[in-house]
Amino acid sequence: AYIQPCRPIVSAHPPRLPLPSENRYTMNDATQLYLVERVLNEDGSRKGLVIDLTRISRVVDVVPYFGKSCPRRWTSDTSVELAKELLVNPYFDKESFYFFHANSVHS
Repeated sequence: AYIQPCRPIVSAHPPRLPLPSENRYTMNDATQLYLVERVLNEDGSRKGLVIDLTRISRVVDVVPYFGKSCPRRWTSDTSVELAKELLVNPYFDKESFYFFHANSVHS
């Protein structure tokens, strides 16, 4: 399978004394969804990988993150491709919901 990996955005203000139930990843205040960013090559292009299908455990639905307003050139067909940051949608299916909320301080 061909994938373009993303990584969680680490919070600028992590907990001082992290507890097992606390995490250090950035959650969007308005949506309460986690933010991820694309992994880039040194030249700024997106990293692409070919991996064995057995390494994929679940599909994750993402939504483009655009801040206070959506850029005019984005459309419903291009927004995920053009976004540098994405919101992980834990409501995509019940398995995703359980995975994200069973391990979250916000459950």
